[in-house]
Amino acid sequence: MTSLRTMYTALLLLATIACIGVLPGCGSDANADIVGTYELDTDAVKAELAAAATESEEAAAKAEFASMLLDAMEMSITLKSDGTLDIRVRAMGDSDEQAGTWTRNGNELTITTAKEGDEPETGTVIIEGNNLRLMPDPGDDMPIEMIFQKMSS
Repeated sequence: MTSLRTMYTALLLLATIACIGVLPGCGSDANADIVGTYELDTDAVKAELAAAATESEEAAAKAEFASMLLDAMEMSITLKSDGTLDIRVRAMGDSDEQAGTWTRNGNELTITTAKEGDEPETGTVIIEGNNLRLMPDPGDDMPIEMIFQKMSS
């Protein structure tokens, strides 16, 4: 009887370890809801630009210019479950890819990217349901919040 109880206890311990994520299987990933590919939602960004354009003539000119740039741009962010990310940008016949990392704190992500030989760049991303909102740097001449919509997990 003792050996059956010992074996049962050992099996229960192994199942518990597997379920908390040490072994793949029934463990849960707290970031599973945000892992996936997001594409730039140019319509949403343009709508926000149009709303801001009513503030001043300068804001209207910046919004019009930014809207033209958005028409010629495709951008995606892929967040991977291991905390890495890929950013792809296509604009005016050129393309660029960057790799980086991300960390989550509640509904906020901190992303860090760096091209070889360059200093790392860090940005803040707000999670809003199935959307990501990439916040502009405070000192940007043309602060535009880039909105990305989740396309796949």
